[in-house]
Amino acid sequence: MKDTTARLGISVMREQFEDALAAERRKLETTLAAIADAVVTVLADGRVEFVNAAAQRLLAVDAADVRRKPVHQVLRLLDAEARPIDLIAHAGAESVRRGSGYLRTRNGTIDVAYVASRIDAEEGGTVVVLRDVTVEHRVALRLSFEAAHDPLTGLENRRAFINRLDEAVSGARERGEHHAVAFLDLDRFKIVNDRFGHAVGDRLLREIGAVMGRVVRGGDVLARIGGDEFALLLASCRVEDARRIAEKLRAAVDAYRIEHHGQQLGVGVSVGLAPIEADTPSAAQALAEADAACYQAKAAGRNAIAG
Repeated sequence: MKDTTARLGISVMREQFEDALAAERRKLETTLAAIADAVVTVLADGRVEFVNAAAQRLLAVDAADVRRKPVHQVLRLLDAEARPIDLIAHAGAESVRRGSGYLRTRNGTIDVAYVASRIDAEEGGTVVVLRDVTVEHRVALRLSFEAAHDPLTGLENRRAFINRLDEAVSGARERGEHHAVAFLDLDRFKIVNDRFGHAVGDRLLREIGAVMGRVVRGGDVLARIGGDEFALLLASCRVEDARRIAEKLRAAVDAYRIEHHGQQLGVGVSVGLAPIEADTPSAAQALAEADAACYQAKAAGRNAIAG
């Protein structure tokens, strides 16, 4: 009789424990379901246990369809080099792993920030929290681009170009590299502005930037550094080779024509060149020497190359 009573008591206790455990699980799942970030819990064997509503929306999946599936089939997460990120291995190596990557879903690729945490050190299991940061990344990229580029032509601006020159001067000084810098000033640009108006002048600057961009080499850096002033960094290029590239650029600009209400007007470009060698003191000095050479080209009759 005592044994029966004891067994009955144990059975009741087990039921109470299981009911309490189930209630705690329901509370946990209710809490996770209410979280705005995407939450995925993973069993120790790497299979998905639970996805909250935010995760279902982010991953474009249904909870019933992904339950017990291998997590790598549900979370196709890649790093910046497009390599798969093993969230389970990461979480196993550290109690908490934070990072960012690209999530591939049926709706496209999404930029995400993630946190992978071990649930239990002995039994294993991982909880992964993901947040869509696509908009934030796009805004950051746009702001970064705008900070370094001229809004009219899309070319690099003066500040970004000086940074490029600084790197070239360091390379020449430290590694014996040879570069050249060109200062380019458009000829007859004021005539276009006065005759056709500033809107046409802006269009000319955009189109001239594109014309010059098609001539320069892939590794060169073309920038707009002033109103009708441009600059060009010719990487790994001695001045004698830079002159040949400058001549191609001058000829391309000379052949360009802008049309407005049936009228056509051409412009030219005066180019000043300066070397960047081991003894070049600074980026500012190199650009100043190229500017002085450009002044000489203008004094010699414009639409010419000096330096």
